[in-house]
Amino acid sequence: MPAAPKTALFLSGLSTLFIVGAGSAILGLAVPVYEHQFQLSTATSGLLVSTVWIGCLTGVLTMYFKGAQIKPRPPLALVVVGSVLMAVAPAFWVALLGALIFGIGYGAIAALFNARVLYAYGAQGASRIGMLNVLYSVGAIVAPYGFTLMGASLLPVFWAMAGLSALTWVFCGPVGLAGLSAPQAH
Repeated sequence: MPAAPKTALFLSGLSTLFIVGAGSAILGLAVPVYEHQFQLSTATSGLLVSTVWIGCLTGVLTMYFKGAQIKPRPPLALVVVGSVLMAVAPAFWVALLGALIFGIGYGAIAALFNARVLYAYGAQGASRIGMLNVLYSVGAIVAPYGFTLMGASLLPVFWAMAGLSALTWVFCGPVGLAGLSAPQAH
């Protein structure tokens, strides 16, 4: 595999796993914020977490059935849109829609980058996956910390996730379908 798409795949993977790590960590903090903002019960605002994970399952299943045709940009676009909707939600149903869209992108991203980086880097693939997971963990640490620094406001975290996703979308063009195995002749 040429070096440029392989490198773009890995660097895009680092960025996207950071973003989804941030997204997964901010969810627990978002529940009481939305509960207060929209005057909801804890049970109702907790639907945010379930909705993201339903989206993730949908994204993973989509990749299972259609993954060989999906490039990184569509899932990243979903993460951008989902993050923006959660940031600007004028009503809780808009936040839930954002959570679902974010989750679909998240699930697709996890399935896409883990498998393709593993394949693209061969014997070094497992260590590269470890590096992706480290960035996921860093995102999961940074998002709640940023939330705290910003006076318990979700807006800067969601806008940062959307902005970083959009920036990654711009720079991941060379990735294409890098990391997919060549079709086997029968």
